[in-house]
Amino acid sequence: MAAGLVLRAYAGSDLFLHSWDERYHALVAKHLMAHPATPTLYDQPVLPYDYRDWRANHVWLHKPPLALWLMAAGLWLSRTVMGMAGEEIAMRLPGLLLSVAAIYLTYRIGAHLCGRRAGLLAAFFHATNGYLLQLPGGRVAVDQVDNDVIFFVELGIFLSVLYFESRRRWLVPAIGAAVGLAMLTKWLPGLLAVPVFVALAWGREPPRRIALDLAMIGLTGAALALPWQLYTHLAFPRESHWEMAYNLRHLLVPLEGLGGSPLFHLEHMTRYFGELVYLPLVWFLVKLVRERQPNVVRLAVWWLLPYIAFSLAATKMAGYVMTAAPAIFLIEALFWLWLLDLDPRTWTVWRQGLRWAVLALLIVLPLRYTVERLKLSPNYDRKPAWVRAMRQLPNRIGPGKVVLLNVDRPIEAMFYTPYIAYAKMATPQQIADLRREGCRVIAFDDGHLPPASRMTPGLEVMPNPIPPSPLNDGTGMRLPRRDGSDSPLIGAPSPSSR
Repeated sequence: MAAGLVLRAYAGSDLFLHSWDERYHALVAKHLMAHPATPTLYDQPVLPYDYRDWRANHVWLHKPPLALWLMAAGLWLSRTVMGMAGEEIAMRLPGLLLSVAAIYLTYRIGAHLCGRRAGLLAAFFHATNGYLLQLPGGRVAVDQVDNDVIFFVELGIFLSVLYFESRRRWLVPAIGAAVGLAMLTKWLPGLLAVPVFVALAWGREPPRRIALDLAMIGLTGAALALPWQLYTHLAFPRESHWEMAYNLRHLLVPLEGLGGSPLFHLEHMTRYFGELVYLPLVWFLVKLVRERQPNVVRLAVWWLLPYIAFSLAATKMAGYVMTAAPAIFLIEALFWLWLLDLDPRTWTVWRQGLRWAVLALLIVLPLRYTVERLKLSPNYDRKPAWVRAMRQLPNRIGPGKVVLLNVDRPIEAMFYTPYIAYAKMATPQQIADLRREGCRVIAFDDGHLPPASRMTPGLEVMPNPIPPSPLNDGTGMRLPRRDGSDSPLIGAPSPSSR
């Protein structure tokens, strides 16, 4: 856990917002500090917007609120206690602590299902996994949301383990609470602890008791998760209906250019668990078929359900299956210890050498990706010039209601400043309307501003004060496609815009 804390703190110490999806989550979290029940991206949208476009809309229901509330709590800590120093780090702090706590949960669950040696080794795999330490640092897509749902799902499984160890009845609603919190983080993927609970209960409790426990878990989880659904359905019916339909479309359509074959998640496992990950998985499947031990079956449920479900879905992203990552760590640990404990006395030298090579590579290969993702290079800029320039904008522009146009990074600009920012230009009529409403309208001139725009009445033109920078910030994130084929609106029917 100490190693996991150090690695995550290092990965989370970038003093800028990452492109996907941290900048959006951070801006919504900033606005939640002022109105916790109304998540907004553009808090005051002064130009027309499409409510379906989660990258540029007003009411923002693209993700459930819990991870965003936790980010808002970190921001509040930064701005009230630390005076806005290191607000990016403070915003990531709640997720970082949950990520470290998940390492202990992996150990504890592993000790119950597989023995303490396997639990400890699995916790090591968890602590040093390159992808999981990037999540709370915002360096990969979906960042805090995926990070937090992994924790709450694992918390539900951990509480299930405690329940079957102690038989304390109060743990059943606690399991339901963990499920509800997981759903408040990422909806349906948060339900994974429920089938794992059934697998843990099967053979230990009679079916009637299992049914009663499931009813209690369901009621408790619904009591936490459903009020937000009902509230948003009543308060923001248009946005709520669209997001529900959009979530279902993930199953049928490869949205935002994120497609792949049904083997996508299996093919990409080597990037997250090492090139030899298939060896322990095949060994585990053989063990599952031959022995069908209860704890092996329980571990299989945890691993296979997310992989099967999201392999069938049309939209593919690496993080979708990461709620199964602790189960994979346990499978790797079981295989590693099995290989270590084999009696090699009758083996040839080359077979013994191969055995030790596999044991070493199962640990070293994932660590190679960990080192790569930490970005230890001195060329990696943790505080780029564009962030410093954005922080200076209030000193250059001054107070008041200001609308910025032709901004390279409008989402980040709204996070670091009190202004409203757009990447596009407004029409002369829109600029006139904004001026009548008491707004200053400033266009950043990057050298490509059309001469006619410079002459628009009421428009202030300022040489672009923000140094240009690629959206690829060095963490390997994919860039927006120039042809717009990754837009959330591709293939959607035309609705009314505001």
